[in-house]
Amino acid sequence: MNVENHTLKEIIDVLDEVVRKGTRFTSDAQWTVAITDGLRSIGEEKGYVVAHPGKWGWLYDLTWLDYSSFDERILRKIPLAVESEWNPDAVSLRIDFNKLLFSRADLCLMIFSDWVSSSSRSNVIAWDFDHQLRVLQASMVAADCGETTKVLFACYEYANPEGGGGHFRYAYAEGPKKLSFWNNGDWR
Repeated sequence: MNVENHTLKEIIDVLDEVVRKGTRFTSDAQWTVAITDGLRSIGEEKGYVVAHPGKWGWLYDLTWLDYSSFDERILRKIPLAVESEWNPDAVSLRIDFNKLLFSRADLCLMIFSDWVSSSSRSNVIAWDFDHQLRVLQASMVAADCGETTKVLFACYEYANPEGGGGHFRYAYAEGPKKLSFWNNGDWR
């Protein structure tokens, strides 16, 4: 695993903590804000400029930016680019994911859920994690991603789409063909 395993674990801890808090979010925006706050803290601790809605919004839901000179805006690299799509129909999911694929970030984080609302939350279509991974891996193949493209997939699996009560499942891709799954605190 080329991306620092410690960083992956920190990100997973943030996402799991959002779920552990047990707050029943009433909107997708509340999920995004809670996650963004945690990821922002990690990025700032690492010394990055963190762009997110409301502060230097920068193409993605959240971005860690590594500037050699912030005043002159000389950007060296993007350590993390994050997109979330809480209502991931195939088109919306791929649009956000495609942005990540072309970010050249050291690590991309794609957050999504295991259900799709076709017009309202009362009309739910379940897409399991494996199906969504196949959809996203097909996008990686089409974009001709090599092993340098690193993606952490985080799928929130609802126990009940109307009331939450679920958990995140994780997969880590190094290119479109090498996929590992997070299981009991380790990658397999």
